[in-house]
Amino acid sequence: MIPCDIKKTISLSKLCTGISMVFGTTVGAGMLGIPSLMAGVNFGSACYVTALVWVFMAVTGLLLLEVTLKMPAGANLISLSGRFLGRKGKWIAGILFLFLYYCLLVAYFAGGAPLLGQVVSLLGITLAPSLAKILFLLLFGGVILLGVRFISKVNFLLAIGMFISYAILITLGSANIQMEALSSWKFSFATAAIPVLFSAFGFHNIVPSLTNYLDKEKKTLQISIVGGTFLAFVFYLVWIGLVLGAVPISALEEARTLGVPVTYALQAASGGQSLYIWGQVFAFFALTTSFLGVSFSFVDFIRDGFKENKKRVSRFICCLCTLIPPFVCVLLKPSLFEEALGVAGGFGESILNGLLPVALFVKMRQSLQKPNSYSLKALLIFLVVFSLFVIGVEGYELLSY
Repeated sequence: MIPCDIKKTISLSKLCTGISMVFGTTVGAGMLGIPSLMAGVNFGSACYVTALVWVFMAVTGLLLLEVTLKMPAGANLISLSGRFLGRKGKWIAGILFLFLYYCLLVAYFAGGAPLLGQVVSLLGITLAPSLAKILFLLLFGGVILLGVRFISKVNFLLAIGMFISYAILITLGSANIQMEALSSWKFSFATAAIPVLFSAFGFHNIVPSLTNYLDKEKKTLQISIVGGTFLAFVFYLVWIGLVLGAVPISALEEARTLGVPVTYALQAASGGQSLYIWGQVFAFFALTTSFLGVSFSFVDFIRDGFKENKKRVSRFICCLCTLIPPFVCVLLKPSLFEEALGVAGGFGESILNGLLPVALFVKMRQSLQKPNSYSLKALLIFLVVFSLFVIGVEGYELLSY
């Protein structure tokens, strides 16, 4: 009996760890761009579309898990692509990874630097926009340079700040919700928000690492992916309901036009300055936690790339390669937050976390000579069609600018 109880305790511990890792990776800066893109869309439609993207991303994550389970320990997305899609597939996956993460870092710089300036202004210090960007680069670039232990400690504190500020924000904002703004459930498809929702539900980059960390326990991993993304789904719905119910449509449309996080529109809500301040605090924590996580993964990706070519470079050089290109982009065009998130989701996420997992899964099944049922074929076709649809939506959005 005792060994059985111990085993159950270990499994529960692993399950909680897995769910928290998926949830923590999923929730982040992407949620700051969602509500403004749903301006004029009723809450019911927002729920439908968010649920559709959640299911899509959870399913593609499960497909990627199936492929990862067939690989030896230490496998990553690039080695998966090399194994099942060949050398060309490996290069394509690498380029897509670079594209996606650079787009995300551009968004984080564009949104995070002004928020840092506002936090500093609370101390009575006014920073010019360009100086705020430099300070953001030096401050959080320094954290990334110091390595994984320091990053994990700082990220843990920032995550606590994010959840506390989220709770305060929801508490304050709930008193200002106009229920008539949320009462309509007539369906209208919020197509403009789908690419950013793809960014908001991205977690696939941790699937290989999580698989190794949880000792390839398939059931635990499956529940972790579904449970972690479902918690993020609920987290987002509460946030979307607050913003759509408390903020005028005109303010949301203005935030979208300016290309800034939706928390800037909270000052137009009836809650006044306190709601706006806590919104900005929450946005700062959400952006910086995402920024550190993505930057850390990117630095390791670049170091692995140099190792593949038998070149040894310092962590400092890898940090420069990670942070300087998006920093320069934001210096040249500051209002890139919404646009960069949309491009990341519409192109990067839909290909890397949509089409690629399907391709890897199909090739894996072929290598094992496993036939696909009609229901599985129908599911895979739907995933491919929906991915192509999202790419088309983002392409149309870019041409409309």
